[in-house]
Amino acid sequence: MTQTVQAEMQASDNIGANLIINGDMRIAQRGTSFVSPASGAFLMDRYSIALVGAGAFTVTQDTDVPSGEGFLSSMKVDVTTADATLAASDQYAIQYKVEGLNMQHLMFGSANAKTMTLTFWVKSTVTGTQYVTLANNARDRCYPAAITINVSDTWEKKTITFTGATDGTWLTTNGVGLSIIFNLAYGSNFEGGTADTWATSNIRGPASAANLVDNIANNIFLTGVKLEVGSTATDFVPDDYATALAKCQRYYEKSYNAGVNPGSGSLAGFFAGQIENTSTNGDKLPGPSYKVSKRTSATVTTYGISGTAGTFSNGGGTDLAASSCTVNIPGTEGFVPYQNSGGNVTTTNRACWYHWVADAEL
Repeated sequence: MTQTVQAEMQASDNIGANLIINGDMRIAQRGTSFVSPASGAFLMDRYSIALVGAGAFTVTQDTDVPSGEGFLSSMKVDVTTADATLAASDQYAIQYKVEGLNMQHLMFGSANAKTMTLTFWVKSTVTGTQYVTLANNARDRCYPAAITINVSDTWEKKTITFTGATDGTWLTTNGVGLSIIFNLAYGSNFEGGTADTWATSNIRGPASAANLVDNIANNIFLTGVKLEVGSTATDFVPDDYATALAKCQRYYEKSYNAGVNPGSGSLAGFFAGQIENTSTNGDKLPGPSYKVSKRTSATVTTYGISGTAGTFSNGGGTDLAASSCTVNIPGTEGFVPYQNSGGNVTTTNRACWYHWVADAEL
């Protein structure tokens, strides 16, 4: 095989590759329903909400999907408190952040920056023009692209081609390389720029965008998100479930079984450790190793068997005092639990049970 043919074959393997993890909303490790999530809270895996203003939502993993497209899940945003009169600083959006290590090949910030194509399915009770915005980590390079919701309460496929950014700073580390902002509404502080053009300020799009959060009857659905190199959209091909889950676990992993929300009173999947010695103070416990290396040292929350956050349980299933439970040396591969006071672990009952969540999200 010649080097030229081999290079062409390797390049073709990447055609249609999706920079989005969990674009079909199948993975929902944190839960399937989020009532009044705070700004920055994560929803379905890899997606977070931006929320500044009086509005509020319930976000759920839903089975309403485009017919005949092979999807099983969507994200539903149900407006529960409307914001019909936007203040200047208001903003409402669903965000997805691409890790810089996964976008080096885009060569943003150089003359060789590559064009990208974003496709997704959306369904909204509100019609009109809204914007999807790309942004760098510093939010001083933003590209708003218009989408038009033509028919109320009907699934529509949208395709946007973005010209690569030839200037600005774009992280190629384990930080935020690129943000994709699915705007629902924004105030005048975020108005500006020209559609399909890179701006050098933190904007979401031009004025007069449709307000998708102006009524409690409003619902917005999203699925089938795909971001790929080039100006041609290709079909959405999902990862197999195990691969999709593992990709998500780089950013968030839990000991609970699939379908069991963190903080539940569940024995299945708990980690059992043993105190090192007969002392009830200052004991390090064996800790778990993650299934997938984390993006960065994770923030770890432990849960007693009852579901109480920040604690462990002894072998009898009784929670220790939260003040006695510490997570030591959290890293990218695992962590070490530490029992720093007597609590309910005794010299004759030295077992220690707990669930855990490791969060290394962008």
